[in-house]
Amino acid sequence: MHKVLGFVAFRKGSKRLPLKNGKLLGGKTLYQITLEKLVNLKQRGIISGVVASTDCVEWQSHCKQLFGNDVVIHQRSEAISGDFVNEGEVILDFFNQHPQFCDAAIMLSLCTYPYLKIEVMEAVALTYKQHKTNVYAIKETHHMPQKLLRINDEGCIRPYFQDSMKQFESNTKLLKAKHPISFNSTGLFLIHNAFEVLKDDMNLWNNDAIHGVVDDSFHLDIDTEEDFKLAELYSHFLESKLQ
Repeated sequence: MHKVLGFVAFRKGSKRLPLKNGKLLGGKTLYQITLEKLVNLKQRGIISGVVASTDCVEWQSHCKQLFGNDVVIHQRSEAISGDFVNEGEVILDFFNQHPQFCDAAIMLSLCTYPYLKIEVMEAVALTYKQHKTNVYAIKETHHMPQKLLRINDEGCIRPYFQDSMKQFESNTKLLKAKHPISFNSTGLFLIHNAFEVLKDDMNLWNNDAIHGVVDDSFHLDIDTEEDFKLAELYSHFLESKLQ
């Protein structure tokens, strides 16, 4: 298998839910939950290594304490830890700090998806081994693209991608006949030849050969206090099933 590095990026300065990546869910931080899955994959030889990328010194120390040499620490600077920094910039900074990994594929796993199953992560890695191209975890969605709306500067509702909507099939039944199922991503992106790709284009979707692994995990992206409360409820539900 080509070298694959599991990569978790978790900065300290989240705004809508302060310190969200370090919040405890079932007694573990969100970043710890995701790193543990990746370390498990590494120990079983499914991926080659694991990277913990954070600007928080305390979280760096915690990762070293928890995982030792099983995790490479990427010390993010303030310059690549802001609100509008793309994950691609973070990955490129890691490659610049650790050029020995520049030939690796990157399995970018967002720690705000704590219920992503390790079986899905393994399936993504094995699909990559077969196809040697980008592989993302996906879930079927019932919202067709022309239903996405935004409010413009004048307070009016418009299609989210207005220019492309002008050439997009507006009839839902016809659209579903042409494209019966649509999907959204679920926070796991395996990027082939990541260094070469990201240095030219950081848009993870600008690739005509992306394979998808259908994700049957409980889908929750924690971004607000309400999201976290829902995650706690689901965690309690899982605990009750084990009792």
